[in-house]
Amino acid sequence: MPTLTTFGGPLTEIYNTASFGVTSDFNQVQGTFNWTPNMSDVRDLPYLMVFNSKAAINAEGLGGVKTEVLLITVLDPGENSIQNIEASKINIFPNPVSKSCALEIDSPSDQMYTIYSSLGAPLISERISQNNQTIDVFGLSANVYFLRVENNMIRLEKTD
Repeated sequence: MPTLTTFGGPLTEIYNTASFGVTSDFNQVQGTFNWTPNMSDVRDLPYLMVFNSKAAINAEGLGGVKTEVLLITVLDPGENSIQNIEASKINIFPNPVSKSCALEIDSPSDQMYTIYSSLGAPLISERISQNNQTIDVFGLSANVYFLRVENNMIRLEKTD
């Protein structure tokens, strides 16, 4: 039987919690995420949501495990709430990584990166000081992680 689970921000971090309902039958699973944020949920950092699905592999090779990450930003509904966001080009390599990887970014000024576990827990956070910065992941176990730079999320696979 397929499964679908989620973890993160609106489900755990705030008073006005969200809900995630799952319906399933033998061959299919569907999730519905509901959240009506209010003014107390407005913040500079986006809320991180992690969705995990798991299905048995069938004769055609379909199924397996998949993880998706969603960043949700709650804006102040005031007239000055929408800002012009300048997109940065971000590259990370190698990926998969065993000891360290390089983070390349067009404009590193006053930005941070954070590495999250597959459950959405922040593990490593550092200020980006140069256009080509080394990230040490040697201390992390082999697993799937997520690297966030500003509002960009990159799937990072750590191997032994």
